Amino acid sequence: MDALAVYALHGLEIREESPGRGRRVDGEFRYGETAVIGRALSERISPKAFADSIEGREINLLAAHDFSKPLATTRNGSLELRDTDNGLAFTAQLPTAEPLYMRDTMDAAAAGLIGGISPGFTVPNDGHSFERDGENLLRIINRAILFELSLVTRPAYPNTGIDVRELAKPNPLHTCSPDDALSNPMRELLLWP
Repeated sequence: MDALAVYALHGLEIREESPGRGRRVDGEFRYGETAVIGRALSERISPKAFADSIEGREINLLAAHDFSKPLATTRNGSLELRDTDNGLAFTAQLPTAEPLYMRDTMDAAAAGLIGGISPGFTVPNDGHSFERDGENLLRIINRAILFELSLVTRPAYPNTGIDVRELAKPNPLHTCSPDDALSNPMRELLLWP
């Protein structure tokens, strides 16, 4: 039996399914995080801000906001979105015959080079408000129209990173139990039988 390799990085999980099924990517863009947008401007996306825009619309999962590098889409059912109070969760099923850019993206994620998830969206005129945050201005996004999520090297929003899991032949950096893997603060490659 193959071992489960866990590359724990932050909030995304990539798992290779049984042979012939391709890889599955699970992740979550967390609401309520503050991103520094400019010298005196920060931005925060409120819970459920994307809720009205994800039903019945085509949303894509991309590599680095590049529409020429799609990983999955709601159009063909390879991308499923779930809006929760904590964040926008997703599951993507990658094809079994991955193009080179997909393999490169998944290899970069496994190597810890992909830093997180970044949403591509627009905000209607009435979808945001502003507050003073000391010397800075904080833009609070209450409603936005999502059109893509991307795996990126430097996400603007913190805590939207990745955990990578895939079935692999044992080649451990070190071996541990599944319980130890889930609680490991070192976030390094872990394998268990």
